[in-house]
Amino acid sequence: MNLSHAVAHYVAHKQSMGMRFHTERRTLQSFCRHCGDVELTEVAPDQMRGFLAGTGPVTRFWQRKHEVLLGFYRFAIAHGYVTHAPLPKPVPKPARDFVPYIYSHAELRRLLAATVSCQNPRSLLEPLSCRTLLLLLYGTGLRISEALALTQADVDLDVGLLQVRDSKFYKT
Repeated sequence: MNLSHAVAHYVAHKQSMGMRFHTERRTLQSFCRHCGDVELTEVAPDQMRGFLAGTGPVTRFWQRKHEVLLGFYRFAIAHGYVTHAPLPKPVPKPARDFVPYIYSHAELRRLLAATVSCQNPRSLLEPLSCRTLLLLLYGTGLRISEALALTQADVDLDVGLLQVRDSKFYKT
């Protein structure tokens, strides 16, 4: 079976089960472009490593691509398209460069005090809105996209409830 056809079957299968599968579909389409118009059985381990490696060091994105391809090849093996997956056996761990930082109370006060600098004729964000947004993010741990997607209907002050819709993993 052709690689692109197998990918199309896999994506259709996942979406028929109610998964959005948009990011994974794009990853698999990128993999198809990388390998070319080949039979699924012709995908070589060196092509796989080349796709996973990209142009830089091992990152979380490398791992995510590996997870997507692992799921695809499990599907392909289960359906008899191939007998094995040409994925690399040792999966490297990405370097952990990010070190979380927790603001001190003094730093947080200075950050909130700096929101008055949002007062600008060309700025669409009022200083009070900027301050409220920072406090919301700090106090709830919301992602910026989740906070910016909130509407008045998502806030119930009487009950003390904030409803976050369609978060990163499509949950409310």
